[in-house]
Amino acid sequence: VMGPKHLASIKGPLPQIPLMPTGGIDIDNVADYVEAGAVVVGAGSAIMDGDAIAAGDFESITETAREFTRVIEDARE
Repeated sequence: VMGPKHLASIKGPLPQIPLMPTGGIDIDNVADYVEAGAVVVGAGSAIMDGDAIAAGDFESITETAREFTRVIEDARE
């Protein structure tokens, strides 16, 4: 509902305030949030997949976290 455009509209008049959006952040939109001015993001369920946790597949969770990191680093360049 709020999204990256809303974040950018807040950052416009208040650039000194560090913002951390949460909820609805995923690998497909995290770069948009960073480019809109997010300092950090909260992306719990997009990284911590319940099925992977139940299966003990921590390698896939780690890879998802690494992919998030790559996307964020690219968005900051």
